[in-house]
Amino acid sequence: MSRLILASKSPRRKEILEKAGISFQVSYVEVSEIPNENLSLIEQIREIAGRKARALVDQGKVLKGQGNWVLSADTLVIVEGCVLGKPRSQNEAVAFLRRLSGKTHQVITALCLWDVDQGEPMLTEETATVTFRQLSEDEITEYVTTGDPMDKAGAYGIQGKAAQFVSSIEGSVENVMGLPIELVKRLLREHGWQGSDR
Repeated sequence: MSRLILASKSPRRKEILEKAGISFQVSYVEVSEIPNENLSLIEQIREIAGRKARALVDQGKVLKGQGNWVLSADTLVIVEGCVLGKPRSQNEAVAFLRRLSGKTHQVITALCLWDVDQGEPMLTEETATVTFRQLSEDEITEYVTTGDPMDKAGAYGIQGKAAQFVSSIEGSVENVMGLPIELVKRLLREHGWQGSDR
């Protein structure tokens, strides 16, 4: 029986896997999420997702020869060619939301899936397109003061109060939350996953 290790402390990614009925454990190592600017944007986000998985193996938290698979992810928001990661302050969160107000942006989540006993990690990504309605300054301030934006790419979580900001989505809602679950399930199936799921 294969064992899936989620290399993330994100409660949203954990919840998505649980709802999908996939059996997994959580283990993670804090790694730098500073991108390698010598790479293209897609290569950057893939590299960070892979970095999270490799850290578990490199530090001995996931061992070879035990049927372990590691799943990690990284999410970026891009609006008008500008990359919005996790805000470093409330002021930056306000600035991010002002940039998103009334505009369409892309949410890219890169996945790393690694059968630790079999070769190299698999890296891919999925993109969703999200449009925000026009936001008032009061709405932005009220949302930022909740603290919800501070650990999220683009300074918002679609599963929380920011859902009311969204006028349309093209693509996977779970991708916007940080884990495109249908892509995860397809990769597991295509690469011989032997763990338990519905």
